[in-house]
Amino acid sequence: MTTTARRLAQLTPEQRQTILSSISNSELPALEYSWEFWRQSHQAPPQPWVLWLLMAGRGAGKSWTGAQWARNESEAGRRSVALVAPTYLAGRKAMIEGNLLRLCRPDNMPTCEMACRPRA
Repeated sequence: MTTTARRLAQLTPEQRQTILSSISNSELPALEYSWEFWRQSHQAPPQPWVLWLLMAGRGAGKSWTGAQWARNESEAGRRSVALVAPTYLAGRKAMIEGNLLRLCRPDNMPTCEMACRPRA
């Protein structure tokens, strides 16, 4: 299944204009930050889920998907979300700076509190 964005791009310019003109000027900028608009079917969380494993090769969008999920949880009011990485630096660079902060609207940036806990 292709993304909503890709399906929109495959329409003729006239069809695309008809759809985009039906979206209000205040709603249109929100598409840039809409996970549902950009994600591919394999990047959607299963429903319901207890453990969600994204096992895929390079370029499949694993980090992007995790960042989008964390952003959605934050915007839905979840107070804390755990992101697990092999090292502090990997978590900070790849998950927080490389994805999560880039995907958030400037007026809705999450606060990040890094905690290093040794493995048991």
